[in-house]
Amino acid sequence: MGGNTTGNITYKRYVQDVNWHLLAAPVTSQSIPAFVEVAGNAVTQSGSNYAVSYYKNTNSAGKYWMYHSANPTEENQETLTSFIAGRGYRMKRAAAGEYTFTGTMANTDVSVTIPTTSTNGTASAYFRSAIANPFPSFLSVSDILTSDNLIALGDAFAFLYFGM
Repeated sequence: MGGNTTGNITYKRYVQDVNWHLLAAPVTSQSIPAFVEVAGNAVTQSGSNYAVSYYKNTNSAGKYWMYHSANPTEENQETLTSFIAGRGYRMKRAAAGEYTFTGTMANTDVSVTIPTTSTNGTASAYFRSAIANPFPSFLSVSDILTSDNLIALGDAFAFLYFGM
């Protein structure tokens, strides 16, 4: 199934608590600095870090989550630009409520590379990737696990988690 869209869409995702959640932006062109500044998104902040982050296996132990920061000074901080289609993000709100994503919807397949080795070239039992559905529609779990075109997990991968 396929199709095309034009213009922007607005997608709202309700989060029922103040815990960390793995989410994806179902739109392209959504600016992360603008996203965290929208009062209705209620993104928590600690110092210059905002609670929007992605997982980066090549960082030092304990600093794998890369936080959006207006003033990055640490290894696990950077000024993120726009949400990347297919990348999973860890986010936290100050109160239950909706995240609002606005931007264009992807019109083509999205390919995400899942790293399988560490920076020194060896396999890692603790290797993780946060990937996500880049579209505003839901995907069937059975389709994800059985399709040659969606996710191919090698024997070294023991777990696959799904966020809601």
